Amino acid sequence: MALLQVGTQLFKVPRRKFEDGSEIFRDMFAVPQLGSDVAAEGSSDDRPLVLEGIREEDFCAFLRALFAPRYGCKTSALPSYRAPEAWIAVLKLSTLWHFDLLRTDAIEALNSQRLTDEQPVGALIVARLYDVPGLLLPAIHALARRTESIRIEEAELLGLSTTVKLAAVRESFLRFNRGSSTMPVSLQQQDRLDKHIREVFKDELPEAAKS
Repeated sequence: MALLQVGTQLFKVPRRKFEDGSEIFRDMFAVPQLGSDVAAEGSSDDRPLVLEGIREEDFCAFLRALFAPRYGCKTSALPSYRAPEAWIAVLKLSTLWHFDLLRTDAIEALNSQRLTDEQPVGALIVARLYDVPGLLLPAIHALARRTESIRIEEAELLGLSTTVKLAAVRESFLRFNRGSSTMPVSLQQQDRLDKHIREVFKDELPEAAKS
């Protein structure tokens, strides 16, 4: 077992699970101690391994996902978080600590929750922060087809360049779609929109342009 400290909270967790999932934790647990009489970090309540800059609620979400039971190679019982914020926390920490399998689970969970449809601005920001190219184009598609214009607070989050490019994509889509973003969209219109997005965002979002 290992003792980890996040904020003011101590967590007693199976050490093997962290070592198997993350090279970063393997290295942290393997750091030699100065002097044979010095207890290793993570070995006791008095010598916990302190994880700086991590929120307790994010770490709790991470632990719940990490210790979800698995059978074979497939996920059997991942947490059914109702709010995507919990899975975003899992994505954040799994990316930070290189838990590759858990990172994949988090991305799949966010896709299943239709983050790009429900929170397209958030999805675009998450895609950039944690390098998830698969969320970029769907998020931009959703924003381009959304009836509501980009709000001021959203523009502040996205930045001027992205906001201007989104406005150009939206204008082109509405013009081609006869001024309506709610009417059914044909495959031809979808392809046209996709091509225009790739052209407009090719410099800022190169991964989207390549996908």
